[in-house]
Amino acid sequence: MSGFRNPLVYSLSLILLLSSHFLFGQLKTIVKVQNHLRQGEHLEALDLINEATEHAETMNRADTWYYRGLTFEGIYSERTKVGYDKVSNPLFEAAHSYKKALGLESGNIGGHDVAGRYQILSNTIFQEGVNLYDQKAFLSSAHYFEYCEEIKATNGEIDSLAIYNQALAYENARMYTEAVSAYQRCADITYRPEFSYLSIASIYNRLEDDQKALEVIKKARALYPNHIDLLTNEINLFLKYGKYEEALENLDLVIENGGANQFIYFARGTIYNNQQEIEKAESDYLMALQIDSLYFDALYNLGALYFNYGADIFNKASELTDDTAYQKVKKEAETQFNKAVPFLEKANAVKPTDKSTIQSLMQLYLRTKQESKYLEMKKKLEGN
Repeated sequence: MSGFRNPLVYSLSLILLLSSHFLFGQLKTIVKVQNHLRQGEHLEALDLINEATEHAETMNRADTWYYRGLTFEGIYSERTKVGYDKVSNPLFEAAHSYKKALGLESGNIGGHDVAGRYQILSNTIFQEGVNLYDQKAFLSSAHYFEYCEEIKATNGEIDSLAIYNQALAYENARMYTEAVSAYQRCADITYRPEFSYLSIASIYNRLEDDQKALEVIKKARALYPNHIDLLTNEINLFLKYGKYEEALENLDLVIENGGANQFIYFARGTIYNNQQEIEKAESDYLMALQIDSLYFDALYNLGALYFNYGADIFNKASELTDDTAYQKVKKEAETQFNKAVPFLEKANAVKPTDKSTIQSLMQLYLRTKQESKYLEMKKKLEGN
């Protein structure tokens, strides 16, 4: 009896021997991967490590996935080599591998700081997002910034710049829903909030949803009441909707805060002009021209203001029966016509082919009895 082995024990020993042989074989595969990586032979390492990730004995080992991550990082760093460019999304594959490794074993894996390497990889992913953005591959760029944000989040960080860049990339890719969402997240964490709100409003303007744009700007103005760009954006929307009193309040606030430019003064002057507050309109147009003496809109509007004011006075004169009173009012009208001439002439010099300016000058030259100049403008108009 002593010469016979227990068949059950023999079978178990054989199974253990075979299992150890297979496991040892797969571990040898990992060693081979390490050697290929040391030699910079990443494609050779890739074939082996993918085999290891599919084998039952090594697919759930953290070090398998760690070395897969290293392999794809190496492929990305050497992507200009022949054949390397055929590997799709090496950075995403590397990130996926490190994430898988950390899910299997936290902390150090075989003495390697995988969590740290995962975080460092996010910087490379961010830079690739920038590269793609510069190449105008906006949608792909957005995805890289999203992945960067996701990796940083595993370390308890909010990558505000990655979120902001997502918004820019999605906006340029015309993925407006995603862009608005990313801009709103920036605003919520107070990262460039004023610009984020302005960008959201700009997107709604592009989509011809001015009401939504106005709602966004009003919300932003409540949070940042003295921000000049938000003020001017709201002014433009008020003007578009004919809400002149609200626009005037904002314009006054901009000017009081020292943020006025020629456009602000021109906008307020135009509102005053429409409200027949001639002196206030004149003052604002002159302020606009003091800032920019070649500002066509202000030149034209101021000339038109004097011309129209003179025409109104002249019409009143025609109703008078007393000749002395008539001559006095008529002279006042002529004064306004003469005041209009230099501004409209300068407007014509800035935009020589503008028909409205040419026609206004023709009427003025008739009123002021400047026949040669009238004929010159007439010839110019007919030549257009």
